[in-house]
Amino acid sequence: MRDLASALKGLTGTPWQVTASDEEAQPSLRDQEKAEVERLRQDVLESPMVKAAFEAFPDAELADFSNDEQRSA
Repeated sequence: MRDLASALKGLTGTPWQVTASDEEAQPSLRDQEKAEVERLRQDVLESPMVKAAFEAFPDAELADFSNDEQRSA
């Protein structure tokens, strides 16, 4: 583990403390990011305007989304 800590310090310039544990790990940063994107996607799908659009167009798909609070005038 000393080699890993040394390699990480070489890559980042920051000292690392690396330990092994039998405890359940936290989700990786990538998994946390994916979960946040999915949560935002669900928020968009649950919004009244999007729900109404899917009711009017049942075969529609959500291709991309933004959770901006600003609305165009």
